[in-house]
Amino acid sequence: MAEATSVEPSLSASGKLLPVRVCTVLRASILSATEMDDTPIPITARPMSIEERSILARLLEFDFPGSEGLRAQVPFVSVVGVCPCGCVTRELKVDRAQVPPAPGVSSPIPGEAEIPTRGGDYGGGIIAFAKDGYLSSLEAYSHDVEPIRSWPPMDVLIFRSRG
Repeated sequence: MAEATSVEPSLSASGKLLPVRVCTVLRASILSATEMDDTPIPITARPMSIEERSILARLLEFDFPGSEGLRAQVPFVSVVGVCPCGCVTRELKVDRAQVPPAPGVSSPIPGEAEIPTRGGDYGGGIIAFAKDGYLSSLEAYSHDVEPIRSWPPMDVLIFRSRG
């Protein structure tokens, strides 16, 4: 199976252009289908872990169109897939019988978490996606050659809004 990542440029905290290792489970539209197999590996639905739920909730604390609706979905989110590259990216599913779609949501959502390196540069990040007004994935990406295989502690993440 082909690896589900790609290198794409990004700016470090100091403004330096860096290559980014981007997990593309739900962002296949930015790459051609011939470059990878970006199909998430389905798993038996499970509740989000404490780390997953805490990070997602923090990303949703920013005010943006549809943020209130997405926040209301968090109690009804399950993890239903994992990334084929082995990173911590999770495919999410909201119990749609419990909560309506959030109107006007862009994807990825504006909130993001930067993962700093020991040297102070921007080592990667965490973003969330929505589809049809519902939370659909929580993605971790890295500027390194290795994917992020465990969620960073909340106290090292730098949360900000792109919007």
